[in-house]
Amino acid sequence: MGVDLIAAIGHKLSKADLVKLPVFIDQQTSARAAKFLHGDPYYSQLKESKWKGELEMTETVLEQIWEDWRLDTLLSNKRILDNQIDCFIGSIDVWRNTLVICHFPEHKYANLQYPDKARVIFESNRCIARALGEDKILYFPDSAFPTSILYDKAHKGLTIEELIEIGIQEFGQPPKTLSEGAQFMFFIDQFQDLNGELSEWNFSEQKYWKYNGQKGLYEKNSDT
Repeated sequence: MGVDLIAAIGHKLSKADLVKLPVFIDQQTSARAAKFLHGDPYYSQLKESKWKGELEMTETVLEQIWEDWRLDTLLSNKRILDNQIDCFIGSIDVWRNTLVICHFPEHKYANLQYPDKARVIFESNRCIARALGEDKILYFPDSAFPTSILYDKAHKGLTIEELIEIGIQEFGQPPKTLSEGAQFMFFIDQFQDLNGELSEWNFSEQKYWKYNGQKGLYEKNSDT
């Protein structure tokens, strides 16, 4: 499965604080511990967090990137990752109202099929969310499924609440349990106890979606 898993966490940080976000990320020792408790210890040796773009990150640069995405005025693909932080967790894209996380090496959505890998993702993301004073995390794919529109909307600067509202309007209320929500391809983690929430499931047995070969895309299964 080539679809990546995206986690969106809200924030109320100023642009000045966001510019210094790599330092904040490196200070999240609980997130690092959760990430590597069951994961590959090699990745804990990554160098300190840093902005991926070539330009020195400033408030002005960050604002310009946001506006270019909002207005669809990106001049070239060269700047497409300039608001991305490379760090121990993987990558974090910094938007006006959200931080968008993609883990590495657990970046594929299919990792949620396996409780041990899902736990690493959920627990480490929760540590970052708590450090930001947030109480929920929104999950969705980056491509292939219709729910990936939430990924594009996050680029436009929408809040977590706005993204959730759009998701529910477009696709319906997601399941409450995490493993069921993962199969829905759009779900909200509200920090429920993970024991009993995580179960193994099969990506090839799509419960909520069916593939339309003629259109070359997934569509909502009307039976669910």
